[in-house]
Amino acid sequence: MQAGKFLERADKTSRILDVRFQTLPERGAPKAVDQATALEWSAILRSCSAWDAYKSIHGAEVHPRLVAEFLLLNEDFPRSARFCVEELNEALRRLSGVAVGRFSNDAEKLAGRLAAELQFSTIDEAFAGGLHEYLDTLQSKLNAIGEALFNAYIFQSFDNPEEEAMVQQEEQQQQTRRLLLSPLI
Repeated sequence: MQAGKFLERADKTSRILDVRFQTLPERGAPKAVDQATALEWSAILRSCSAWDAYKSIHGAEVHPRLVAEFLLLNEDFPRSARFCVEELNEALRRLSGVAVGRFSNDAEKLAGRLAAELQFSTIDEAFAGGLHEYLDTLQSKLNAIGEALFNAYIFQSFDNPEEEAMVQQEEQQQQTRRLLLSPLI
């Protein structure tokens, strides 16, 4: 449940942030913002339940660069992409019992890689190539983790009827052996 919660939370935060990409320059962060733009970006913070936490760090200054940095890379805010991916990574490790730095399936590998990328990313790197492109890439990586998680833990292949018959036959033979041996015990 925790893995799914944090995967979805990271995805939704990135999508909410992506709503305002049209107000940004194609590359790089805007230099100055007018009052209407600041109000739009503060609405994004409110949509992510981030307004109070953001204000405690940045005060009343609302700038797209600061908002994006907070929602993507803050290590302490529970709805930031970085926080969510780190929690997702930990949840996957608890599920499989595999230590950090190792992986037993693609979901763990992809989540660990993304957690490291977000840990060492800067907001300037995100804006350098265009915030929209950065968010699209992030969403693609989250989708890949979700697919790998599904394949590792949810998807069950259909058994071959012949294999199923063999398993049933083996179980019947084991029951017969137990019945034959039980009077001797």
